Amino acid sequence: MIKYIFFIFYFNILLPDECIENLYYSIIDKVDKNTILKIDIENVAISSKNQIDNTIQEESDLMLFVNPDYKELYIDFSNQILIMNKINNKIYYKETNQMYIENPDSVFLESVLDVFNNEFAEEFIEKNKNQFEIIDKNGLSIDINFNIECANIKYLNIVYENMLINIENIKIDTIDYNSINQYLKISEDYFEYDLR
Repeated sequence: MIKYIFFIFYFNILLPDECIENLYYSIIDKVDKNTILKIDIENVAISSKNQIDNTIQEESDLMLFVNPDYKELYIDFSNQILIMNKINNKIYYKETNQMYIENPDSVFLESVLDVFNNEFAEEFIEKNKNQFEIIDKNGLSIDINFNIECANIKYLNIVYENMLINIENIKIDTIDYNSINQYLKISEDYFEYDLR
């Protein structure tokens, strides 16, 4: 489950003077019951905080889809798709065409969805010029660094438990809620395993 936290924070968007506020009020506010926030993430590197040499454990590209109104989260990794909502968690393995259904992880889902809540923007503290940080009640730490003009996010670092996640490239957009299946491409004849 921890591996899925790294997907949510990576933005490569144009932002005017108020970096954090504009991120929320001009982009995330566009999401409603008819739209989904689509985030394409590249160059994600995960390492352990406990390793002496801080060796990179994984690099991955992924797509993240978020609809806070329906409390839904979709993460498309290279080899699997994670679908989370209030009812259950589903993990679809692309190579084996298998879908595993588990009980929902409500605490994790709410933590992720809270990031896309405009009130979360008010929690960021400016560390240095164009660098902001937040540490939430669950121990999640986010460090966002914007360029000098506050026009783009240069990098994003996320610390959660023993993981350090570095993110450098992202595109963010909104899509129609009904088009989600066009992006996920889950086979209709998969093998289903209900583990609840």
